[in-house]
Amino acid sequence: MSHRLAALTVAALPLLGETYRFSSNDLIVDMSVKHQRRYTGSPLTLYDANNRLIPACGSSNPRDGSCPESFVGTAAFVEFSVHGPDGKPARKAAVREVVTLVAQSDGLPERKQFVQTVPLVNGIASDVQIFGYDEKPIPKEDRLLQRDRSKASFRRFRQELFLDGDPEPFAILEWTHRTTDIRMSVLKATAANRRR
Repeated sequence: MSHRLAALTVAALPLLGETYRFSSNDLIVDMSVKHQRRYTGSPLTLYDANNRLIPACGSSNPRDGSCPESFVGTAAFVEFSVHGPDGKPARKAAVREVVTLVAQSDGLPERKQFVQTVPLVNGIASDVQIFGYDEKPIPKEDRLLQRDRSKASFRRFRQELFLDGDPEPFAILEWTHRTTDIRMSVLKATAANRRR
């Protein structure tokens, strides 16, 4: 499924997570990573900024444009808060990411490197990462077996994060996507402090 930056919030979701702190020049970037409980055959939906449940059409079926109705997999939500040492929101305009596929299970389609930018709104930007599949086309009697087999599938990405046009990333992360969870580790950062 798609890995993309998106203007979504995570309010009112039953999430577990952690927070990381990075620095970029004179700015502080707090990055909150929250994990939603696993999807096991339910519609792939997220909350928008108005706290409404909406289809996650960013990971739609490319053949017909519909959203997964019986999604098996997981999602992670990332929120960036960029501010100065005084706590005031940064005047920087955007968070830019460069994402490269590092490894994946046999049989998954290749993913090209991509670069994407999301604007900061009052110093805040959001990212959503999704991995899984729509089991609707699979016969009901085969779904449990496919769910079990899919647990071995994975993708590993390297994500470089920049503020605006900065030439150096403020963080380099590695993400491992599985249908059971999405996990992140910090490979390199100017400063990083993990919090609960």
